[in-house]
Amino acid sequence: MQSLEKRIAELEKGVSMDEGPTTIVIQPLRRGNLDEEVQELHDQNGSQRWTRQPGETEQELIDRASREVTRNRPGCALLMAGK
Repeated sequence: MQSLEKRIAELEKGVSMDEGPTTIVIQPLRRGNLDEEVQELHDQNGSQRWTRQPGETEQELIDRASREVTRNRPGCALLMAGK
């Protein structure tokens, strides 16, 4: 049993529990327009939406939506670009 406990302890060393919640952003790319920036995000249900504000960068939009999105139990959120 002690061997199993040592293995678990070693595995847990590689896992950081204080990284915070995970946000996954999906942005479909269109052929010939790979540099298009995100202008709008919505959650996987379409119930929450965020639109890029004047002067707001793409990363600032993603950060704002990541802070405001309602998360599932493990703290993960899925945001999708577009309408």
